[in-house]
Amino acid sequence: MQEVIKVTSVIIGTIIGAGFISGQEIYSFFNKYGEAGRIGIFVSILLLGFVIYKTYKITYENKINNYEQLLDYIMKGTNKIIIYTIKNIINIFLIISFFIMCSAFSTYCAETYGLPRIIGGIIISLLSFLILIKDVKAIIKTNEILMPAIIIFIIIMSVLTIKSFEFSTNSLQNVEKTILSGILYANYNSIVLIPMLIGIKGQIKTKKQINIVAIISFFVMLILTILIYEMQKGTNGNLEMPMLSIANGISWQFLIIYGIMVGIAIFTSAISAGYSLICNVAKGNKSKKLIALILCIIAIPISTISFSTLVNLLYPIFGLLGTLQIIFLIKS
Repeated sequence: MQEVIKVTSVIIGTIIGAGFISGQEIYSFFNKYGEAGRIGIFVSILLLGFVIYKTYKITYENKINNYEQLLDYIMKGTNKIIIYTIKNIINIFLIISFFIMCSAFSTYCAETYGLPRIIGGIIISLLSFLILIKDVKAIIKTNEILMPAIIIFIIIMSVLTIKSFEFSTNSLQNVEKTILSGILYANYNSIVLIPMLIGIKGQIKTKKQINIVAIISFFVMLILTILIYEMQKGTNGNLEMPMLSIANGISWQFLIIYGIMVGIAIFTSAISAGYSLICNVAKGNKSKKLIALILCIIAIPISTISFSTLVNLLYPIFGLLGTLQIIFLIKS
């Protein structure tokens, strides 16, 4: 059971990044569709649960050890140029995801502590580099310690802010749009998630553990996403980090604690994206350190770009690109 907890913690830490815990992602993909947003959430998390199950089932049964082998397997018979193109698109997304997390951390430092964005960029880049140059055990341990605290805090916050879970089918609109939005949300998350799943596959020992990990991940993510969706009803969609505003409405002490949770979630998501990229492209230990160094140095100036601008512009685009990966995974 300890292995299941470790793997599940990394999965949650990979998905609960800056956009999720800040509320920006959930608002952009689900809250803006009103009551119908719940349907999009269910579709999205169900698809992510399936991705987790299918990825581990394929890698376990076919002794697949890296992301390149997985793509070769699920896309067998496909033109090599197409496979090569998809591999590079995914690596580009992982780079951008890392940069988005760094931008989010800069925004977090600026809005919470009044620090210049460049300082926040330096802090997150340095911390990420120190973890990325180590092996996967450091990432697993980081998530295993930090994720339970974040989950518990979101639940406590929801108890203090959510008045009711009323749901009226009469007010449903844009159901088709919210379902499409949910699919896109799952697709772009899977681009970071699948390489990370393979990177920690050594923790999975049996087929039973695959089922348990997929089921627990599904229910935890569904509950957390619904809670943040409910807490954000009626909030201003123009806020960079709407959940910080909600926390501030409870008390300044709560704002400080939630601010720390946001910083933790951003950090765990950043190292997930960075580690997934390194697993895909690094050929040795020296190459791994060099890629980590270059990635973290470039992230510093990019971290000064607006976080919400990056989320709203790039995530839907890569959600469309991630659709190809999901289609091939389902067909395998």
